[in-house]
Amino acid sequence: MDASSYDEFGNYIGPELASSSEEEEESDYETEAVHGDMADGPDEIDQMDEHSDQEDHSGGESGGYSELTAMARRMDIAQTQVVLHEDKKYYPDAEEVFGPGVEALVQEEDTQPLTEPIIAPIKVRKFQ
Repeated sequence: MDASSYDEFGNYIGPELASSSEEEEESDYETEAVHGDMADGPDEIDQMDEHSDQEDHSGGESGGYSELTAMARRMDIAQTQVVLHEDKKYYPDAEEVFGPGVEALVQEEDTQPLTEPIIAPIKVRKFQ
């Protein structure tokens, strides 16, 4: 490696490297295979499922592959959907934890005043 081809941070600044068009086509294919077409919505996936079902009934042998493809697309869409903060559920509700017949109270404020210590001091009593 030639040190003059890199700057002080290690970034390559030398002449542009030659890459074959075959590598570019391969990387485009991999990107398409991983991400798929982002414009596909649930309706298009349902149509693809119906189409694959028709192929299955007509005696096509590619049914297993089309089912896997449709399932993979559904998983991609489920992973890329936006979930709002209000819709996220981090902890179970009290009813789910303790059951429907239990009343669970959550107190926002302390019931013990700040003037009263949590652990009372020991009182020394003298008997005379």
